[in-house]
Amino acid sequence: MKRESAVYFTIDIDTRPYIGVRGKGTARVVPKSEETIELKEKIVRKYLDRSDPRYNMAIEKARSNRSIVLEVIPSYYTVWDYSKHE
Repeated sequence: MKRESAVYFTIDIDTRPYIGVRGKGTARVVPKSEETIELKEKIVRKYLDRSDPRYNMAIEKARSNRSIVLEVIPSYYTVWDYSKHE
């Protein structure tokens, strides 16, 4: 990130109907703040249930300096949505 901030990204789903977005842009590390900690915790809660043995470790990591938030500022993107073809 320090030498090159250009990134390419793809976000899609692998079930029908296939939809997604891909593009390129620049990325930056968002400085640690209460807001970034809350965002990381929200991501953990989305993907892990409290009963999952990894949950507490992931929350602890979200609150520590062992993870970061990257902001991607798109300069170009394209979307696809095959639900209209079904």
